[in-house]
Amino acid sequence: EDEDVALSSLGAMERFTLYRSEHGATLLQSEVLQVLHRIIGHNRAPELVTETFTLLFRLCDVPGSTVVPLIAKESGLVRTVVESMSQAPLNMRLQLSGLRLL
Repeated sequence: EDEDVALSSLGAMERFTLYRSEHGATLLQSEVLQVLHRIIGHNRAPELVTETFTLLFRLCDVPGSTVVPLIAKESGLVRTVVESMSQAPLNMRLQLSGLRLL
């Protein structure tokens, strides 16, 4: 049930981000990285992790000067991404989305 809510929320955030790039910037300023970090950290379902990686990629695909300070602030995010990838070594979709994100 929690996984379904998280997937629905991720879908809504992704649509919001794809609609206009300014919406992605608004989400980043609203500390969405912390929320996405928690989703990855607490839920290890491959589909949920893959969707989160995809959204993170879309949000972070902006000039480095904008997003680097925010990623540095959410210090454990990169480590959590790598840990999630190591827990599903045979899931190629998850691995490719994780590599693209990194």
